[in-house]
Amino acid sequence: MACSGCRLVVFCDRECQVASWPNHKKHCKSPLIKPSWLPAWTSQNRRPRFMSEAPQAVQTEQREKGKSHFFGNTIAQDVIKLATNEGEDYDKDLNILFAASGDLRHVVQSVIDLPESYTGKVSLYINDKDFAVVARNIIITLIAYKVPDEAIAVECILHIWYSAFLTPEAASAMRLLSPLFAGVLDRLKVQGPEDLLSTEWTLGSSTCEVVLRKRQWQVMPLFTSITSPTEDLRKARTDTTLAPTLLDDRHRRMFVLRPTDRVCWDRFRQDGILLPFGHSREEFEIVNPTLFVGSRWLLHDEDDPLNGWDWGEIMRTDSGPATNDLYGKLYFLLSEKLARFVRRIRSGPFHFHFHSRDAAILPKVFTNIRFARIETSNIVDEYYLGTRSTVWLLGGLLEEVAQNPHATLVTLYMNAIDAVAGIKSEDDPEWIRFQTQAEHFKKSEKWFDLYKKAIQMSELERISTKVIPGGVVIKEVNTVVEKWPGKLKLSADKVEVQKEFDVIKHSNQRGVVRYVEWKRGSKC
Repeated sequence: MACSGCRLVVFCDRECQVASWPNHKKHCKSPLIKPSWLPAWTSQNRRPRFMSEAPQAVQTEQREKGKSHFFGNTIAQDVIKLATNEGEDYDKDLNILFAASGDLRHVVQSVIDLPESYTGKVSLYINDKDFAVVARNIIITLIAYKVPDEAIAVECILHIWYSAFLTPEAASAMRLLSPLFAGVLDRLKVQGPEDLLSTEWTLGSSTCEVVLRKRQWQVMPLFTSITSPTEDLRKARTDTTLAPTLLDDRHRRMFVLRPTDRVCWDRFRQDGILLPFGHSREEFEIVNPTLFVGSRWLLHDEDDPLNGWDWGEIMRTDSGPATNDLYGKLYFLLSEKLARFVRRIRSGPFHFHFHSRDAAILPKVFTNIRFARIETSNIVDEYYLGTRSTVWLLGGLLEEVAQNPHATLVTLYMNAIDAVAGIKSEDDPEWIRFQTQAEHFKKSEKWFDLYKKAIQMSELERISTKVIPGGVVIKEVNTVVEKWPGKLKLSADKVEVQKEFDVIKHSNQRGVVRYVEWKRGSKC
C-alpha cells in the first residue's frame, strides 16, 4: 500500500506504516510538499543571490574546488541511428568517436538502440580531457564485463555511476579490477610521467583498450580504493550539495518542480544515493571512490542524474504504487537500460578505446582511422573550441562520401540562443518559472539563424575545402539527432500538446539546445 499523503513510498501493511511514520513524517509533511511553497528570497523580501552577485564570482567560487562534471546535462542520444542513415540491414563495421564524451550516457543509448539484426563489429572511441571522467568510464565498462551475474553488474554500475556511497557488493566488483590495473603498473617503472602507455584487455569476443599517461595510470588504483564513510567525508559532499551560498540556486530549481518532486530532489541532495524513495540506505556503507579524492567531493553543485535522461521517458516509467517517486522512476529506467547495455556488449563484438586528450589534438591521435559518427558534445560553443576549430579539426576524420555518404559530425550548441537573445532573469519566482517553461515554445530557429550569421557559419562551409578535402557542409535535415530535442513537438491536437507540456515543464531540460549535423562535401 502506498502512502496516500505523498505516494512516495510503499508499506507492506498498516502496521508497517504506523511503525515507519516517525521517520516518514518529515518527508510526507515537509514544507517542500506544499503547493504554496516559495523560494526563500521571496519570503525574505530580497534579491536572489544568483542575480545580486557577479556570475563570474559565483562560478569562480565553485570551480576553485576542482570539480568535475560526472553526470551528463543533456538528454542521452543514440548517435548511430542506423534506421535513418545506413539502414537497419547495414552489416559493415562501425567506428564511432565520442570526442568529448563526458559520461557514458550517449554510448549506452547508442548501443541499446542498435538493431538486433546488426552483426558487424562496433569500435567505440571514447575521449575526454578530464581524466577523472575517463577513469570512471573505464571502470564502469570493465565491470559490465567482469561481474559474472548480469543483475549484480547492473546494480553495481548504476551506483558507481550515480551514488555517493556503495554497497559491499559494489565494492567487491571494484576489487575485481585491481589485478588489471596492477598488471599495467608493473610495466611503468622505466617510463616518464608524461609518457603514454597503451594496454588492451580481451573480454570474451570484445576488447577494451586504454591509452593513458604514466601519471594517470599511477592514480587509477585510487578510483577503486575502498574506504568507509566518515562524518568529514559526508560533510565534504554536503558542503557542495547543500552549500548555504547556493540556497537560492537550489530554490530556483525546486520552484519549477512538482511538490512531491521537490521532496525527492532534496532527498537526493541530502544522501546522494540513487534508489527508490522508500528503499533502505543502510547497506550503502562504502565511499564511492570515483566521486571522492581523499576527503574532497568531486562533483559540481548542479550535477543531477535526472539531467542526462529524457524527462518524458522518466515520467512514463512504472514505479509501482509509489507513483510520485521521481528518482525511483529514474532508478527503474536506468536499471532497464543498463541491463540491455550489459547484455548487448557481452554478446559482442564491441571494441572500446579510451583516451584522455584534448579534443583539438585528436586528428594527430587518429591518423589512420575514419569514423561513421563523431559526437562532439558542446565544444562548438565559443568558450570551448568554437565552431570553426571543431569542424575543421574533426570534420576531416569523417569517412569520405564514397565510403559512407551517411558519415556525420554531430555538434551541440547549448548557449547560442542565450548569447543572441540576451536572456535575462527577473527575481520574481513566477517570472523565472515562466521563462524556463517558455523556452519549449520559442521560435528559436530565427535566433539561431542570427547566431549562424554572427559566427559566419556559411563562410566556414565555403572555405572548409582549403582545410579538408572536399570540405564539409551542414546537413539540411538532421538524420541522427533532431535539431531541437528539448522543444515541444506541437502536435495539432491541443490536448496532446497540453499533456506533453505538463510533463516537460517541470524538467531541467532546456528548450534552446540546438544540434547541427555536418557531412563531408560530395567531392571528397
